[in-house]
Amino acid sequence: MTTPSKIISQELSSKKLSSKELSPTNLIPNDLIELGTVVDAQGVKGHVKIRPFSNEPIALLNAQTIWLKKNEHSDLKSFQVLSARLHIGNIIMELEGLNDRDLALAFKSYAVLMSREAFPKTDKDEYYWLDLIGIPVENTNGELLGKVIEMLDNSVQSVILIENDVKKQHLIPFIKEYVIEVDMVNKKPSRILVDWQLDW
Repeated sequence: MTTPSKIISQELSSKKLSSKELSPTNLIPNDLIELGTVVDAQGVKGHVKIRPFSNEPIALLNAQTIWLKKNEHSDLKSFQVLSARLHIGNIIMELEGLNDRDLALAFKSYAVLMSREAFPKTDKDEYYWLDLIGIPVENTNGELLGKVIEMLDNSVQSVILIENDVKKQHLIPFIKEYVIEVDMVNKKPSRILVDWQLDW
């Protein structure tokens, strides 16, 4: 059990792909996460400009391999990442095999995916947003408030949006004053304990 201090806002709008959407190959991981979109080519050397879903795109900036996908009916294409840097909110990425602007432009509007297993390891008391979605939240009285359905950022702090079976919602700041601990099972969050009442 750990006391929360920070959530890495990686992939607020991320999407997990089902096995039905993956090409039949053993080389494709079964835990791919959609992290952004190719929005343009950058320069004349074939670099791609990616708009990440997160304002802290830590995983993409440290990626060694990414997959690109045109739509839900198309196959995935994998690329080795040669370099990645942040530029005015976008990521400029150099991919092996793309060496001119026209080749890069051919992937405009493609989804960018990465294996969850390849995400950088978090420090103690750090969590990726996507790992908290669906986690049950209980208060110190042992009452179930619901499950995390969304993570929000109000520019001051992270906030967890919780909803129960009857659609009652709670917005709880993810800070030590309210979040007592996050239970971990197999290095993943399994329960969040909060100092929050049912009628708040």
